[in-house]
Amino acid sequence: MWAFAGLMAVMSSSAWAQAEDAVETLRPPKTSDAPSSPKFLMMGLVLVLLAAVVVVVTLKTKRDHQD
Repeated sequence: MWAFAGLMAVMSSSAWAQAEDAVETLRPPKTSDAPSSPKFLMMGLVLVLLAAVVVVVTLKTKRDHQD
């Protein structure tokens, strides 16, 4: 049992050391231009949806007094 615990301690320490080395060498990729966002498309979509909501809210109902 002690041999297993010692083996696990040695294996975990070497894995920890390898993980620290890997973190130092990894770097995110560099991009030259920023990603473009479709601002005008989104603004247009918001305006169309807002107009649709206004039209639906202002529609008159066809329900009359039913007695």
